[in-house]
Amino acid sequence: MLWKGWVSRNTWFRKMNSSTPEREPDTMRLGDGYYGWLPRSLHGQLILFTTLSLVVAVLGFGGYTASKQSQMADDSMTAQMAALAKNLADVSANYIVTEDLSAIEDVVTPIASFQNILSILVVDANGNPLSEMLNQEGVINPHYGGERIKLPADAKPFIQNKDGLFFGWNLHLAPHAAAEAWQPVTAGNLLGWVRITYSLDSVHEIIRQIWKDAMLFSGLAIGAALTLLVIMLKTPMQALRSATRFAENLDENLGKHMPVSSATVETKALGSALNSVSTRLQSQEKLLQENAGVTRLILDNVIDGIVTIDKFGMIQSFNQSASTMFGYAANEVIGRNIKMLMTETYFDAFDTYLEHYRAKGTAEIIRSGNEMEGLCKDGSTFPAELAVSHSARLGKPLLIGVVRDITERRRVDKLKSEFVSTVSHELRTPLTSISGALGLVTGGALGEIPGQAKQLLDIAYKNSLRLAHLIDDLLDMDKLIAGKASFDLQAQALMPLLEHTLEAIRAYGDRYQVRFALLERADDAQVRVDGGRLQQAFGNLLSNAAKYSPQGGQVAVAVRQSNGKVRVEVIDHGPGIPDEFRERIFQKFTQADSSDTRSKGGTGLGLAISKEIIEHMDGRLGFDSEEGQGACFYFELPVCAVD
Repeated sequence: MLWKGWVSRNTWFRKMNSSTPEREPDTMRLGDGYYGWLPRSLHGQLILFTTLSLVVAVLGFGGYTASKQSQMADDSMTAQMAALAKNLADVSANYIVTEDLSAIEDVVTPIASFQNILSILVVDANGNPLSEMLNQEGVINPHYGGERIKLPADAKPFIQNKDGLFFGWNLHLAPHAAAEAWQPVTAGNLLGWVRITYSLDSVHEIIRQIWKDAMLFSGLAIGAALTLLVIMLKTPMQALRSATRFAENLDENLGKHMPVSSATVETKALGSALNSVSTRLQSQEKLLQENAGVTRLILDNVIDGIVTIDKFGMIQSFNQSASTMFGYAANEVIGRNIKMLMTETYFDAFDTYLEHYRAKGTAEIIRSGNEMEGLCKDGSTFPAELAVSHSARLGKPLLIGVVRDITERRRVDKLKSEFVSTVSHELRTPLTSISGALGLVTGGALGEIPGQAKQLLDIAYKNSLRLAHLIDDLLDMDKLIAGKASFDLQAQALMPLLEHTLEAIRAYGDRYQVRFALLERADDAQVRVDGGRLQQAFGNLLSNAAKYSPQGGQVAVAVRQSNGKVRVEVIDHGPGIPDEFRERIFQKFTQADSSDTRSKGGTGLGLAISKEIIEHMDGRLGFDSEEGQGACFYFELPVCAVD
């Protein structure tokens, strides 16, 4: 009843015995439980596994049987010789006691003619031979005058392999091997020994035949298994080869469909998956082509020239704006070195940049603001602004250069500079007279002035001084940019210059209720600078720090020397530099708060002037700041040797 109940519930059994076909499940069902790890498609694999298991079993059983039969043949021969040696010892005991040697020889002679026996030896208790018969190819010959035999230590029967070979798995048993059966002759005490030497050639031949049969049987079994395996795998392997060829030429097969094999569920699923991949890749390739077209359209319509190069400086792409800018068509420059687009002035710097990039595998990003001269096809040049970034295409490094023609900007800057210079020079002379006159009046040179008039004159005098300072800054900036500013560079100690500047600006700090503190010194630092210009740049940093520090705060100055440079830091605890202002902080006429209602005065030229001064002395001006956490402005100068 239990069997019937199981059969009635078994899906596979019902399908095989039902007239109405039903869909075979994806997993075999045994009883009421599903075994998800045993899919329907594994039936063939189970057959293969079973076949291989049978082959292993046949080989193992054949080897075991051959070994057992070999051992049985060996044991049979050993037992026969042991029994024969015992019988001969029992018969020889009486003759040894009576010293009837001829009777011993009569007994030994017929036994020596037995099959497989090579010789029979009978010795007394001292090892002296009493009788020895040799079987030489069926002829029995006595042997006399033998040497004394070394007897075993224990008076127990034993059999030894004469050639030192072993029994058991007799594959290693050599032809013409022999063994010896030793049997003690006793009659209350040890009278002597019987030794039968016998050949193992017949045993050897039996064992060889047994193993030949076993190997033949095993070979046939393996051949049958391999044949079955080839038959089973032929169809799925053909399907896999077809799928492999389809996948290898997938770029040519996009949108195509390979015939789906129904040999196994796996090959069918593989074919369906490849067809699905082919369809999806075709859609993606079409989408990528559309995106590439849109990207090309965008690149060709931007104002800036965009040029990409590899790590050796070879041009990889060239957009339409770059073609217009340099006068080359894209096919004229692609594959050529980008040096063809720049003047020789920049060759060394460009080579150094690429060498660094190839050596370290990383590119130093060159942001916008770096100016150079572009070289056109007709030999003319134009001022350009360059920005470089790093990317990769198909796993290969790529440098992307964005070039902007700044000819118009240069023209406007020149006009502005000339206008400012002209206005400044024209204003300076009358303003000097006005501020001088106001200074005399407010100083009492014309007598006492009524209180309200004096207040107005003081305001006018202070504003005239501010205006004079602005004009001085404008003229300084103009000279620095034009390269007309004079610098008297001399090697001198740095600390006295800084200390004099700190002392001179203390009154300015008192005005904002801010203290200046020199926290770290570098008394041995010698620099080659223009002392007055350095004090001007340092003073600008100090005045900015004081202006933006909270009342009662402190501006710290730290001087550090290392690696052939000296660094001067001016640290305040003010509002810090806003993120959106960082890019413009060293530009002219720029302030973080540029509104009409700003609380801090200034022309916006101090940092720009300081940067130009420091760079004219081979230094570098920079800053570190977090918004709301104060700022640290610093400049670095190369240290020179002390004379």
